[in-house]
Amino acid sequence: MFDGTPSQTRWDFIADRYEPQYDLGQGAYGVVCAARHKQTGRDVAIKKVVKVFEKSMLAKRALREIKLLRHFHGHQNITGLWDMDISDTVNFNEIYLVQDLMEADLHQIIYSDQSLSDPHLQYFMYQLCRGLKYIHSANVLHRDLKPSNLLVNADCELKICDFGLARGLAGGAEDSGFLTEYVATRWYRAPEIIMVPVTRKSQVYIRSLPKKIKIPWNYLFPHATPEALAFLEELLKFDPSKRMTVEQALAHPYLEAYHNLECEPSHPHAFDFGFESLDSIEDMKGVIAQEVLEYKTRGSLDNTQHSGDTPAKPKESLHGPTRDQIGFVPKDVDTYMGTATNVDDELMNIEGSTQG
Repeated sequence: MFDGTPSQTRWDFIADRYEPQYDLGQGAYGVVCAARHKQTGRDVAIKKVVKVFEKSMLAKRALREIKLLRHFHGHQNITGLWDMDISDTVNFNEIYLVQDLMEADLHQIIYSDQSLSDPHLQYFMYQLCRGLKYIHSANVLHRDLKPSNLLVNADCELKICDFGLARGLAGGAEDSGFLTEYVATRWYRAPEIIMVPVTRKSQVYIRSLPKKIKIPWNYLFPHATPEALAFLEELLKFDPSKRMTVEQALAHPYLEAYHNLECEPSHPHAFDFGFESLDSIEDMKGVIAQEVLEYKTRGSLDNTQHSGDTPAKPKESLHGPTRDQIGFVPKDVDTYMGTATNVDDELMNIEGSTQG
């Protein structure tokens, strides 16, 4: 839980619209504070991102994040981008992003002392699948889904964050190679991602490995309900062609208490990844400046007419976990900062080796 320490960072550039409350953390790429929008009273997290143009990969990731958050703004299970700004349209080297203020992420909740009941799990899984349906319907793959990229608040609302590694589902030059071993944090990669590219040598190696009978799910999770185990079985099919789609997951009996097709919208427009062809940092800087200008023209917290349809709330046939049921642990600033992860480290090593 945040300790409420007053913010020690100067936020003069946005002080006319926001009142800083307290720092959430500081990392290598900037600082984040909790703030309140003066006109509406809305609590937000303001991310001041610095050093974004030191490397082309960081600039591209920032541009990708901004464009995708704009595209998905309005969905309740995807973190919202409420406002953004730059200090100078030409010589800026920092970006201000105003996003939803969330109190924790699922990684923290899982490793806290708080036990999660089956209704907790159903509620979180439903919201995750609901957000993923919206993302996939725009032909976008998140590529780094993991508990620390799933933000939650004290009302147990869940929002997907960190789209810096996302790519398109459709084929194309900008999307080539999106199914590689360098996708997603290592411990959350699907088996087919870990195993490609398959060569004759790797096939021989795989055949030589010892075989082991699968351990039944009910042995690993003795307290899980039959519906939960059936849901898990369908999600973790080794053959990707036999796994449930997100639409099938939403309709599964395990999520029956929440499922309502009318409240699970698809995005009306596919996302355009055309900007991925940009190589110059200056070109990306210019596009980011244009994004900020367009966003400020179309709306922010002062004018919430954002692109994308705002979906209806899920039916409340089952209440989510209460504020007192979740024990929060200290916030990891990397969740807000989008600090380079081990995935980025791998990608930067590859980029450096190809350029050297």
